[in-house]
Amino acid sequence: MAKSMSTPWLETTLVDLIAADAAIDDMDDAVSIGSKGATNRKYHHVPKVVQVLSCNPTLRILEISDGQHTIHVFYPAKSGCVSVVEDVGASQLKHSMIKLKNYHVTTTVIAAGDREQDKVAGKISFPFAILCKDFQYIGGHDLEKLNNPTSVNSSTQVKSLIDKQAYRLIVKRLAFRQFNGRYLPQAGTCVSHL
Repeated sequence: MAKSMSTPWLETTLVDLIAADAAIDDMDDAVSIGSKGATNRKYHHVPKVVQVLSCNPTLRILEISDGQHTIHVFYPAKSGCVSVVEDVGASQLKHSMIKLKNYHVTTTVIAAGDREQDKVAGKISFPFAILCKDFQYIGGHDLEKLNNPTSVNSSTQVKSLIDKQAYRLIVKRLAFRQFNGRYLPQAGTCVSHL
């Protein structure tokens, strides 16, 4: 079962999405996308098999691992994810494998936007998360935690990019590279982009 897991991808994907690009950074928000020379780099997220480290169905949050790094996954109340969690059960999901299908990288603040903040505080990491509209249960609830993954948010490579950049520019890059737009979808409205 562990062999079905995708090769580590969280750090490289995040670095690619938030890397500096003057053409994107210099775009005027009032001007149409692409008019200042930014190349259309719409980032297509292919399905990925990951391990679930924890599941909180009340807050609709998973912590997942790619074997090297972890990140929190938020899922909308009206999504296929809810039925998977209800059918399988939160305790059965722990350490099992799932396939993320319809997802995108966003900020933790945006992803947690439709949750009660006092209940979420202390349970998530910043500044990045994933919004996921659909995932498939693969199995393996009897697996042990694979490797010793650490939060992608504390990755040296990721931190080196975010420590130097304004939050607004990072959000702009995430939006442009994934949706060819100016804004990221808000929590609860994960948009299909495939």
